[in-house]
Amino acid sequence: DGWMSIGISYMQIKKFSQAVEPLRKAIELRPDSGVAYYNLAIAYLNLQDQYSAREVYKQLQIVDPSLAQKLAQYLK
Repeated sequence: DGWMSIGISYMQIKKFSQAVEPLRKAIELRPDSGVAYYNLAIAYLNLQDQYSAREVYKQLQIVDPSLAQKLAQYLK
């Protein structure tokens, strides 16, 4: 989960645009990782990209419905 760690590290220092690519790679390697989808959606939300966040949310609903519910509160 190296890519996920890199993405989360970027998020922790508020570099959300730089977090996107590592989180996408984490999802490529582990398409069953709800946490990676969740963090990617949060990165998009912080970039004011509601459309991309919703697209990730749709995928998260399939992968991890409980995390999708948690994410839903942040979507407009």
